[in-house]
Amino acid sequence: MTQDDEGGSVISMMTNPTLPAYDPQCLHDYLRAAGLKSLRPLWAKLEILFGLAAATLGLVLLRDHAAPDPLSAAVIVLGLYLAGAGHRSHLYQSQNRQTAYLVQLLRSKSNEP
Repeated sequence: MTQDDEGGSVISMMTNPTLPAYDPQCLHDYLRAAGLKSLRPLWAKLEILFGLAAATLGLVLLRDHAAPDPLSAAVIVLGLYLAGAGHRSHLYQSQNRQTAYLVQLLRSKSNEP
């Protein structure tokens, strides 16, 4: 079965008018119950931006022979690692929102008569 057969993705469910609207308070409750800290979207975007900038700097250093090759390679690797960490943070944020919404849906279904 495809996603369309199953009713779509969680994101499309969050905007479905027949389902309850997404409550951001549910995310805070979920994070508190799980013992997790709220992640900052701006910080994740900055990690990606600085990581890609560092990787670009490493490539420029390597191309122009402005620094020793091992140093340029290290700057590239560390920059790409930082960009990957920012992307992973975005994935965690999305996963947390989707989990909180599913918990909200399950609670609303269990409260129905």
